Amino acid sequence: MRRGLIAPCVLLASWLASAAAADVATIQPVGDNTLFEDASGSLSNGAGPVLFAGNNGQSLARRAVMRFDVAAGVPAGAQIEGVELTLNVSNAPNATLRTFSLHRVLEDWGEGTSSTTSGSGVPATANDATWLHTFWPDRPWAAAGGSFVPAASGSRSVGDVGVYTWTDPGMTADVQGWLDQPAANFGWLVMSDEVTLNTARRFDSRENDVAANRPTLRITYSGTTGVTDLPATGIRLEPPRPNPATGPLRLAFVLPAPGHARLEVRDVVGRLVAIPLAQACTPGRHETVWDAHDLHGRPLAAGVYYYRLVVDGWSSATAPVVILR
Repeated sequence: MRRGLIAPCVLLASWLASAAAADVATIQPVGDNTLFEDASGSLSNGAGPVLFAGNNGQSLARRAVMRFDVAAGVPAGAQIEGVELTLNVSNAPNATLRTFSLHRVLEDWGEGTSSTTSGSGVPATANDATWLHTFWPDRPWAAAGGSFVPAASGSRSVGDVGVYTWTDPGMTADVQGWLDQPAANFGWLVMSDEVTLNTARRFDSRENDVAANRPTLRITYSGTTGVTDLPATGIRLEPPRPNPATGPLRLAFVLPAPGHARLEVRDVVGRLVAIPLAQACTPGRHETVWDAHDLHGRPLAAGVYYYRLVVDGWSSATAPVVILR
């Protein structure tokens, strides 16, 4: 073998090994809110930078709800191997460990424009979830305090201010279900001891000013090797522009028929590093602007990457992307 072929062969072998291994997607919520116990069901915090769960010290319960768009971050048909939910506690009445459990929500719910950092909540706005409403003011929960599976999908002891991670088999099962049936994805409800005083914790929400403190769901998955090359059906992936790039790139493709399209960016060893687009698309040409950031929202390092189009389980050939910094 010629010396110049050794490196490409090593990279190819590494890519194949990585492709057979699990991929990881890290996503943030597409919605979160707090259900404040209140007889009128008129309090919420849809757009606020924080969430609350537990007893607030006045014998009133708080329950947080959050939803992640799993189908937009993980390929259809994948096998979920494990999940990790990470939340940041930014305020606590004490350091006593309390169990905070996750429960699968059974009804759709909303997030309005109400916003506060107070554990007392503020008046709900249109479509906010409240203690009594899935969508305020006229769509009630099946039961006050939210409709959810009583058995916990996961639990974690939470003490003082800091970062906490939940990871349990029940959570993995929930995420697999949401991937297989996106229409049934209503997320989790977070609750704690609602009898003992001062068990409530303040968690940072998806609207928090500090990006690193926002909730994240890390999903490990496999089984995407069933994705095969696109047949000659008129589906076309266009070269990225500009290329090389020092900033945002334009990625475009053409579909002859409706389909769920997903653009993936991988590094030279095949690891998934970004998903610039994942959505249902109509026939025709589609273009998106990618900021050259990774799944965590961080700028990718300079180097060579490869992007491809996946449409309803079919994959295009990869196209190289060169990023300069």
